[in-house]
Amino acid sequence: MRLASIIARLEKHRKKAKELAKKDISNYFIFTSLAMECFQAVNSAIELANILFLLKNWDFHQNIEKYLSYCMKIN
Repeated sequence: MRLASIIARLEKHRKKAKELAKKDISNYFIFTSLAMECFQAVNSAIELANILFLLKNWDFHQNIEKYLSYCMKIN
């Protein structure tokens, strides 16, 4: 359940950022809103990655190539 909510939150912030990017970002409020949506999306992505590491029992320092190739397969 937690994993699904993180993915939903990530998608929500990503979509909102795309909408804001189409507007005039020279407007201070639009620019700061866009920045906040991007930061929230990255924050959710980090949280998602953290859960994946815990679920897979990965030790980050053990083999970084394995993690990167797994993440590339997801995309």
